[in-house]
Amino acid sequence: MITVNYNELNLSTKAFSDLIFLKRGNLWLFLSKKQSYYFGGFYFKNNKAFKFFHSLNLPIINEINIISPTDVFIEAENNQFFVSLKENNEIEIKSLYSYPWKITFDSNFLFNLNPFLRNIKIEKISSCFLKIDLLFNNENILSLFIETACPLKINSNWIKQDLDLEKERNSSLKEWWVFDGIETNTSFLKIKILEPESSFSLNLFSYPQSQLLSFILRRIEFLLLENYLPAGFPWFFENWYRDELLSLFLLKEFLKDPDFLLSKYLFDLESKWNLSKKDGIESADIFLLFLINLNKEKFFSYFNVLKKYFNEWRKKYLNENNLSLPPKSTWMDTLQRESAVEILSLYLKALELFNLKEKVYKQEIEKVKALLKKEILKFDDPNLPFVFVFVPEIYSLKEWQNIFDQFLKFYFLDWGGISSKRKDKNNFYEIHSGENSLSYHSGDSWYFLNNLLAFCLRKINPEKYEREINLIIKSSLIDLLKDGALGYSSEISSAKNRKSEGSLVQIWSMASLVKLLSSFQDPDIFLEFLSD
Repeated sequence: MITVNYNELNLSTKAFSDLIFLKRGNLWLFLSKKQSYYFGGFYFKNNKAFKFFHSLNLPIINEINIISPTDVFIEAENNQFFVSLKENNEIEIKSLYSYPWKITFDSNFLFNLNPFLRNIKIEKISSCFLKIDLLFNNENILSLFIETACPLKINSNWIKQDLDLEKERNSSLKEWWVFDGIETNTSFLKIKILEPESSFSLNLFSYPQSQLLSFILRRIEFLLLENYLPAGFPWFFENWYRDELLSLFLLKEFLKDPDFLLSKYLFDLESKWNLSKKDGIESADIFLLFLINLNKEKFFSYFNVLKKYFNEWRKKYLNENNLSLPPKSTWMDTLQRESAVEILSLYLKALELFNLKEKVYKQEIEKVKALLKKEILKFDDPNLPFVFVFVPEIYSLKEWQNIFDQFLKFYFLDWGGISSKRKDKNNFYEIHSGENSLSYHSGDSWYFLNNLLAFCLRKINPEKYEREINLIIKSSLIDLLKDGALGYSSEISSAKNRKSEGSLVQIWSMASLVKLLSSFQDPDIFLEFLSD
């Protein structure tokens, strides 16, 4: 295990992971001794992630000091290193003593698996200064300057690299050819990307007094890419509408200006109202999630436009007042779900909202409420926490307590989470199946849903459910600060044991953790869970 110090939290802990994620503007790094197609240096350009280096030969790390989302201080056995993302798209690395750096490069848009479209050209300007042109399909995509305090050696070979993470994830891609580029023995190394610095400002949140909440919110803010919050990294960097809208809803009390990100939906509903992302698959919850983010003033101001798409939604996804959802149209997109309690609860909330303006939905509201209650009592859907978060008024707290008592018997995992499928059902997968999606919604535990469950239990009966709440908070904080990408929440865990798996930086996992922790008067007290 590695000692990790979080300067912003005044916290020192032992971590299971050495994975460092740094981001500033359109530039991000994943640094680890572990090799992966998805680790290295990336630059966001033309709505795509372009990988410009594959790996730095990091030393064996004894201690990691995380200073901010852009800066980290690393202690090795005989040296100390400072890695910083500076303004103007610069990566700066300084060390106490000279270190034999070796950088392997890539020149590839993420998800392209054709290795023959890449080319790299190196121009030696001086012994300590290089210009590197990164080409893809014969087009110059990105240029870099490499500057050091000591002479640079150029290798110019393509070498085969085993991919550790992909092997763990049962990926078909287990090796990748990378450019065995440069070596130098130096105490100073700078990589500058020759692109204009991203112009978007970081001013999303009003920060609370809590160190822990501010820590998480600051990292969410630094995840911003141009005009949206990406779903996650390394592979969910695109604008996934569901993830962004749910996260904005959960973060509502901290947002300075919700319209900053919502306006792009309001003025482009035609192309967004039922898609997962640009050119994505059909998604039945996007318009409904957009509605719950609107304040009443905005709702009434744009009522006629919203009613048009509400009627479109009803035509498309209802069959005689029952849900009729196409495959893959919910967040559990590996499953066939004609009905889904989270969609029903969102639809119920939408009906109640439209009924404020036009008093014609009362009968339908009662029908949907009865249908939702019928689905809940089947206990065959792990999304019960959504229902409480969206429409808590459909039951009394006593009734909710009885329902969640039953729900926990079927779904709760002793390490502090819930499974995405009932534990007593056939084809329940207790081990994450990696790139094969078998376990994804049939066993895997989702950190964002775990956090929402704990939020619900706290609102219903905090004394009765103290054990479950504390277990969930502890597992989510271990994931945040001791495992996965250090300082960030992961997407999922195996059901059998808590792990940090899937996407290692996931926006709605962090947003739901903020929602949960902000329900406590002093969230910082939970940092005690991490004492070693």
